Amino acid sequence: VAIGYGTQRKEVITGSVSMTKGTDIQKSPAQNIGQSLQGRLSGVVMNNRSGEPGSDGVSINIRGLSTTRDSNPLILIDGIANRGSLERLNPNDIESITILKDASGAIYGSRSANGVILVTTKRGKEGTPSINYSFNVGLQQPTRLPEMADAVTYAEAMNEINSYEGRDPMYTQDEIRKFRDGSDPIHYPNTNWLDETLRSSSLQYRHNISLGGGSEKVKYFVGGGYSDQDGIYKNSATYYKQYDIRSNIDAEVAKYLNVSVDLAGRLEDRHYSGMDVGNIFWAAMRAFPTVLARYPNGLPTSGGLDIGNPVTLVTDETGYRKNKRSVFNGTISADLDLSWLLKGLSVDGVVAYDRVGVENKEWLTPYYYYVWDEETDVYEKRKNGSRTYASLRQDYQPSANFTLNAKLKYKNTFNAVHDVDAMVGFEQNEYTGNDFWASRSNYISTAIDQLFAGSSSKENYNNGGSAYEQARRSYFGRAAYDYAGKYMVQFNFRYDGSYIFPKDNRWGFFPGVSVGWRLSEEKFIKDNLDWMNNLKIRASYGQQGNDNVGAFQYLLNYTNGRNYVFNNADVEGVYQSGFPNPSITWEVANTYNIGLDGTFFNGLIGFETDVFKTTRSNILTKWNASIPQYTGLKDLPDENIGEVENKGIEVQLTHVSKIGDVNLNVSGNFMYARNKVIYVDETPWGKGYDYMKAEGQPINAGLYYRTIGIFRDQEHLDSYPHYAEARPGDLIFEDVDGNKEINSMDRVRYDLTNFPEIVFGMTIAATWKNFDFS
Repeated sequence: VAIGYGTQRKEVITGSVSMTKGTDIQKSPAQNIGQSLQGRLSGVVMNNRSGEPGSDGVSINIRGLSTTRDSNPLILIDGIANRGSLERLNPNDIESITILKDASGAIYGSRSANGVILVTTKRGKEGTPSINYSFNVGLQQPTRLPEMADAVTYAEAMNEINSYEGRDPMYTQDEIRKFRDGSDPIHYPNTNWLDETLRSSSLQYRHNISLGGGSEKVKYFVGGGYSDQDGIYKNSATYYKQYDIRSNIDAEVAKYLNVSVDLAGRLEDRHYSGMDVGNIFWAAMRAFPTVLARYPNGLPTSGGLDIGNPVTLVTDETGYRKNKRSVFNGTISADLDLSWLLKGLSVDGVVAYDRVGVENKEWLTPYYYYVWDEETDVYEKRKNGSRTYASLRQDYQPSANFTLNAKLKYKNTFNAVHDVDAMVGFEQNEYTGNDFWASRSNYISTAIDQLFAGSSSKENYNNGGSAYEQARRSYFGRAAYDYAGKYMVQFNFRYDGSYIFPKDNRWGFFPGVSVGWRLSEEKFIKDNLDWMNNLKIRASYGQQGNDNVGAFQYLLNYTNGRNYVFNNADVEGVYQSGFPNPSITWEVANTYNIGLDGTFFNGLIGFETDVFKTTRSNILTKWNASIPQYTGLKDLPDENIGEVENKGIEVQLTHVSKIGDVNLNVSGNFMYARNKVIYVDETPWGKGYDYMKAEGQPINAGLYYRTIGIFRDQEHLDSYPHYAEARPGDLIFEDVDGNKEINSMDRVRYDLTNFPEIVFGMTIAATWKNFDFS
């Protein structure tokens, strides 16, 4: 199993680690690997907030929320960080994915507090060349759509509203009858805008081909893939295409020297309409069901909305938004065996260079609807929305990542029972990038979508750019010992320096220690309980850091603006923006974990159980809430004052059996994690208003009015405090503070958030001869 900067046998691992094989991921080859992992790993929460092709990435969270700041885990691909997220990796290139959930991740120091994900790609194996080709096709469809009112329901509801307000009905009964029976579908349609805008499903497919093999001296794996994902809109302008290639080559170039060269490239092509997905769905759910979507000749109506007809918004009629991304990953590593100097001694080094180029082009054009004159049979073309002329914005964002690390390793066994595995290392990382953009507007024609064709007037063009440099330097190490595979202890550390912090607070030390005891290896169990294959108790404690915060907050910042007139000329000025914090430092997580693992009856029953607790301190938080603005102290800097506690339990159960020619593998996992804010700067609510405090509640717990019923009539309304303009039929908000008024002080801090506290999943896999099911 992959761990930080190395591997260990699963039997002697003392940390909390989850792992899945690449072969399991390939059985459910979604376009996004994060979706393939959902439900497979205990303690891991995948949250997918978009289904738009190429933008359907998942947010990954390990063991719940432990900070009010960024909670994304550290992701390393073949040992290198900053290679992006999981979502666009080719699943056929993956050998395994490992999750470090406790102090075992402390070896990654400053970026490990939210957990660590280790991705290992495939390598060649000794043997004859093997060529593999696979083709996958799947369907994507909305998980759930709201049930929209039809024309009859809408018309009757509008009439009812008018009656309450003393107005005449909006629709006659004869008109409602026509909506119902469909006798005049042109003038009295019954339009389901979601059906008009969306398809029931869309296709996505992937081609993969790979070649692997090698000799005793040279081994190779070469793979390539192409994937295509269509949008769910009808007449869609939306798609995502990806091309990727990978080559991993290992060679023994001398008796004691092995060299590896890994190269990977990927091209991503995204294309969307000129209207964003939020506005498209807003229009599809707000357009009137009593309005025709298209005339019989196919021309679009207005949909009854200023923003436009949703059947038009999904097409290139509104322009387009393109995103093209090119990715290159290159790694050269060497391992020198020094056993001739000392048995078990070796040294290795890695040099990695990654480059990403991102090109965005947004071409937004006016779009139209038509009004039909029945007498003349003429369709008048009119503009929809607020776009008068076309506009264009283009930007280019190149970035590069350079990583260098070296390790001195020692591994040996003494007297056949004492196993020692130790390592110390050095790593340096540099990340650079820049951004240049330009825009033009007021195009006289939509025929040319290039910058030169836009208006040359000063108010119609703009441009800008930025650049950044980041660097980290680290020293790390690990020492592991086990006695006869029975008693295990491990210590790891990292001494990290980050560009995020000022010179005096730049370095942090993050240790981790774990122990384990395999009871199943004790003689009294082996002799009496032979059905017990493995039973292990383990515990760990560690400190981990989080520097995923805004950089250079210790510096005084200046911004252009605040112009002044000198000699009748408007001169641009420079002013101080915000205050610096010269004492800013690391956010620190203290992580505790106790676990119990077991396998009985040769795999018929298996389990892994963990109880965990994390206390996060030094969270960067502002004082703005408790310091009133009349003091003049505005835009205060972040300070290390926040504290959060998170604790919970996770369980994973497994079953492996064989019945005739059928191999069955069943697993299920469950996690409960609840966090609590220990300290955050907040408004001093005053005596008697503790129910409004954020302290003691989960992160992101909001303030809400508590409803206790509905006002039945005017007499009922007059008998209870209510907000201004309340009417019979409105909700009753509880007067929590009892002051006979309904105001903001009656809001209650609810302990429910949009982040799940309970997560569970189950996988079933079966094979029969050459067929498999999962």
